[in-house]
Parts: sequence; C-alpha cells; structure tokens
Amino acid sequence: MSVLQILLLLIIAVRVNSDGETFGDCTDDDACPQNATCVEVGEGDLECECEENFSPYDSPVAVEGDAMVLCTPVVCLPSDENPCSGKGECVVEFGRYVCKCYEGYYGETCEEPVTSMTSPKMTETTTRRGGYGGLLAAAGAGLFAVVLLSAGAAALTSSSG
Repeated sequence: MSVLQILLLLIIAVRVNSDGETFGDCTDDDACPQNATCVEVGEGDLECECEENFSPYDSPVAVEGDAMVLCTPVVCLPSDENPCSGKGECVVEFGRYVCKCYEGYYGETCEEPVTSMTSPKMTETTTRRGGYGGLLAAAGAGLFAVVLLSAGAAALTSSSG
C-alpha cells in the first residue's frame, strides 16, 4: 500500500465510539470539546464525556500526537428498534450515525414524506454545527495537496536522473 493510500485512509477513517465512553484528561468543562463535560471516572481522575444524545469520535486531525475527539449528535443507532422512523437506514458517515432515507422520505430521521416526484433514491440530512468541520476539511485538503506535490516531485526527479 502506498503512502498516498495510507494517508487517504487516515484522513477518511474515523472511529465511532460507544455512548458513555470517557476520553482525554481534563481539569474542568473548558478542557473538553463542545457538547462534552468533565466527569470523575475514579478517585481524583477526571475525563471528558459527551453529553446525552452526543457520541464521541476520533477525528483524523491529531493534537499533540493524539486524535482530536469531537462530540457529534446521535441521530440514530443501528441497534435501535425503529431507526430513521422505519423509512431509512442508519449508517455511519464521516464518523457519526446518520439516516439515509428511502425514496419518498427526507428529514433528519426520514420523518417527512416528499411531495415532489423528483426526489433521488436516497437522501441524506446533514446538520451544520459550529466547531472544527471547516478546519478538518481544510487541513485534510492541504495535507492531500502536499502529498500529491511531493509524490509528483519525487516522480520527476527519479525519471530525470
């Protein structure tokens, strides 16, 4: 596997964690990401925990050598008895669970019927939230460009020499 393929996998891959899992040392709520609080996990040990209806995931961006953990909203869980109102599938995309609605439905949990005949087979609801989303995309794109330029330069020097 080439360095470029490995890098792409690292940029794309995120690990979805289960609810209630703690992560990262903290001293107070300000040391935790948005939608997380600092909780006691042992005698004198404090760690961050995502708030109810939020789930932690490791982003592809590293801070001091560790993946930056963010708390994203939980829209659905595949283990739910009736995820996505029974009108869609609960899937993982970009490190969080989202509903992919069946034809004829839309909305965060596929609860809304489409009234137009021009809907695509599957629709996806996304939510724009403040935070690191734009930064993550920009960092990933910048890193990808650097790798491509390095690979191109290496190819040029090896073919000319």
